[in-house]
Amino acid sequence: MKPVIIAFFLVGIPTGISGILPGNQTGFLWFAALNIIEGIATPFFTTLLMAMIQQSYPAEELGRILGVLNSLLNLARPIGLIFAGPLADVIGIERLFVIAGIGAAICGVVAVLMPITRQYDIRLHQKLAKLTDQPDK
Repeated sequence: MKPVIIAFFLVGIPTGISGILPGNQTGFLWFAALNIIEGIATPFFTTLLMAMIQQSYPAEELGRILGVLNSLLNLARPIGLIFAGPLADVIGIERLFVIAGIGAAICGVVAVLMPITRQYDIRLHQKLAKLTDQPDK
């Protein structure tokens, strides 16, 4: 779970910093570099999270669970854009980046502070080890 939590910060902090960059060529270069960091961190979050979800549920339920999860994730994108556009018009895109970065960093802090979240992968591996150690009946 550590890579997932670290990815929260590696996405949140660069996003927040993007909102305070100057509006010149140097600011753009920093923005591009920060986006590279986010682009490298995102697969750690999504790939490991998907793997944990796949290991957490029985195979016969997995199709429905992943279908619902992907539907909700794909639904969140346009809904987020519906709200982000007008909100950016009101408060400014820079502030919106800062708010998004703070939000992602808060999610990372919450994940660090909650032992059930922080130790999920450890408990999952212990559960799977118990299941594989049981003899077939």
